[in-house]
Amino acid sequence: MRMIPPVPHERTTGSERAVFALLEKIEKPAGAVAFSSVNLAEHEYKRWGEADFVVVSYRGLLVVEVKGGTVSCSDGIWRFEDRWGRVIEKSEAPLAQAQSAY
Repeated sequence: MRMIPPVPHERTTGSERAVFALLEKIEKPAGAVAFSSVNLAEHEYKRWGEADFVVVSYRGLLVVEVKGGTVSCSDGIWRFEDRWGRVIEKSEAPLAQAQSAY
């Protein structure tokens, strides 16, 4: 699959690099393009928004939110481990993050 940009940004996380490599290997669908680290010009409720990957093909559009490390949810609070092992807490689920980026 064609990737834009053609290489991951230097600050891209390891888990996003792994997804980047997997998407790069996909041969079909023809004409599909995957955009990495897409900054959003506008967002409904966030001051700044970003989509980890946006895949565009004649079949549709797919927004992918990548999480690395441990991911868990308890009482509506999502916990994600970042690349340095720090735990980040959010009330917004990964699916909701992708939906809002869409």
